[in-house]
Amino acid sequence: MENGSVPENSGLRWPLSELLRPGRLGLQTGPAGIKVRARIPGALAELMPFKGLDEVVAKTIRDLHKLELPRRRRRVEGARLTCTWAGPKRWLVEAPAIAPPGPIEELEQHIAGTAALVRQTDGRAVLQMSGPKVREALRKGVAIDLHPRSFAPGDTALTLVAGIEVHLWQLDDVPTFELLISRSVADSFWDWLKSAAAEFGLECAAETSESTRVMDSASLEELGATAVTSMNTPQEIK
Repeated sequence: MENGSVPENSGLRWPLSELLRPGRLGLQTGPAGIKVRARIPGALAELMPFKGLDEVVAKTIRDLHKLELPRRRRRVEGARLTCTWAGPKRWLVEAPAIAPPGPIEELEQHIAGTAALVRQTDGRAVLQMSGPKVREALRKGVAIDLHPRSFAPGDTALTLVAGIEVHLWQLDDVPTFELLISRSVADSFWDWLKSAAAEFGLECAAETSESTRVMDSASLEELGATAVTSMNTPQEIK
């Protein structure tokens, strides 16, 4: 959001919010194998350093948030910013919804002339999936190996799910996955997921919204920058 005082997604009806009504779909007996909910992110942007300035941008993130931009397919979280690998020399950055100037606006100022920061909040939807049958359902449409030996908490990937472009990452060992998709294909993805998950029982929960976490900058400063995603020893970008 530019030059405003309200979080950029304030009042926005998320596409998945209209589709995912609380209740159970598919198999009705026994515990649901998959739980799903829509998550409304705070502020999303794609970070793309200009040619030859990767390490300059990495240092800026390091100085501001005590985070290392993940060199490979990883996701790292701090109190004020989350950085997710989104391809060679590009990252998805996410920050809580706060009254500006927030972490995204702050980052925008510090990287001026060294990188492009393209806002993504209004064009993306986030779906959170968890449960013992999540991998089995996703395997019906995902081309990558999601076995725990190959894909662990903190890992991320760009892939296709039933022909739909998806950016996914794993949050924990439950397992819980989050899938970032374009708003324009949210209904198509939901139709596929209902079919893929029906045999396991699909429980839809009420949406969770980052936009409710409206804090001022001073409050966020008190939180500090603590990493909550387990990862290997950080490597600097070369």
